Amino acid sequence: MTLWYNGILNLFCPFDGVCQTINVKFMLKGSFTELWNKAMIYTGSGWLVLVCMIWVSGHFTDNVERIVFVSVLAAGYIAVYMLGFYIKRQHSGKAVNL
Repeated sequence: MTLWYNGILNLFCPFDGVCQTINVKFMLKGSFTELWNKAMIYTGSGWLVLVCMIWVSGHFTDNVERIVFVSVLAAGYIAVYMLGFYIKRQHSGKAVNL
């Protein structure tokens, strides 16, 4: 079982009852924009591999299906990317009001 509290990770071993504490302040360094861009690049490259596998599988019979497939994927990727910044803006506005 793991518990997160204030940048410290407490690991509890259920077998011998020994508790270990690890300082985890190294985990999320950087601005939101930097972290969000890295996340989108890494997940986007993984999705690109899956898209290429679908593309070469022979599932699409004509160019119209290919165009629709690529259009929906591109629009979805851009929408998710922009949604991250929208959520960040909403969160920043709420944090200022507190």
